[in-house]
Amino acid sequence: MPSTTPIATALTRGGQETPRIGSLCVVGDPRGRVASTWLGSCVAVVVLDPEARVAGLVHGLLPDASVDPRRAASQPALFLDTGVPALVQEALAAGARLERLRVYLVGGADPIPSGRSPSDTFLLGRQNAEAARQALHRLGLPILMERTGGRANRLVTVNLAVPAVSVRTTQGGEETL
Repeated sequence: MPSTTPIATALTRGGQETPRIGSLCVVGDPRGRVASTWLGSCVAVVVLDPEARVAGLVHGLLPDASVDPRRAASQPALFLDTGVPALVQEALAAGARLERLRVYLVGGADPIPSGRSPSDTFLLGRQNAEAARQALHRLGLPILMERTGGRANRLVTVNLAVPAVSVRTTQGGEETL
């Protein structure tokens, strides 16, 4: 069953939960699936406890809540520095155990050329990926697999029946992490 907190807003289609941009979803149904919408510069952080069959995904739009603290208070999943801790908290409340969590990081592309150099610090995808890494580091959670950067948009899906995490790109590739 998906989380019912205000920070969890998801579309349900055919037994699959899809968090909207700037929200998160946690599923504890062994037959459940969680999928992102297509990720460009946004970042999806996925947590999975394969033993408890609990998975969650936050679809973060921006790296840092300090740009709009009032919005962060009402919609923490919009920002990766507040959304990642909220995701972990929701997953633990659904029965996941911190020591069993597998963490995946997907997205953070810069699909639209900025006309700037690759070292430009304004590239939002890179900033989002780094904010997610820092939030996970603060929680003491290592990233098991990461597919970030580049120009390709990505779609991430968690299948709790297996359990497995897969990533598909707009360039036609698909892999199970």
